[in-house]
Amino acid sequence: MLLTELGTGDIPEVYRRFAELVGEAHWRNRIRKIKEEIRGNRFLGEFLRGENALCFQLEHLRELQTRYGSIPAWEVNNREIYHAMSFAAQVLSLAQVSPSESTTP
Repeated sequence: MLLTELGTGDIPEVYRRFAELVGEAHWRNRIRKIKEEIRGNRFLGEFLRGENALCFQLEHLRELQTRYGSIPAWEVNNREIYHAMSFAAQVLSLAQVSPSESTTP
């Protein structure tokens, strides 16, 4: 069943499962490249941060998980992470209902 509702209490577990499924390297590498671009042209900073907001949100969550072992309870009310967590929840829902590779023809 596709997830249609996400509570703030679900955020730490959703992030953990999403990072495990997708792999943190995907957004970590993107963030590193963006920061290099910004160093090369500081006028790109605001534009690139806006265009890649989801990656920056995921990186913020990764840093919190690394520092605290999980997403802290006080962070789940940060509205700035909600887009990333909605995306992560939908990806997990789709992965859950998708047929496994062993059952596809």
